[in-house]
Amino acid sequence: MKNYKRALRRYHRQRMLAKARKIAQTKLLCADPEDQERWALRNYDNLCDCSCWMCGNARKHWGPTIQELKNDGF
Repeated sequence: MKNYKRALRRYHRQRMLAKARKIAQTKLLCADPEDQERWALRNYDNLCDCSCWMCGNARKHWGPTIQELKNDGF
């Protein structure tokens, strides 16, 4: 049986790079393509805009979720 972990990791890297390039084109409109590519390569693995209470992890701001509380028996 062949191990596909490396192939899956490469696939996800290419997918996230494409997404980062698309975001760089829309956010960095005045920058030249070299700056956009540099930004995409630097930020492809973390594309979250911010970590505020609307964009960030709910558990960080309000504690366990309702589903987690139900699962624990509360």
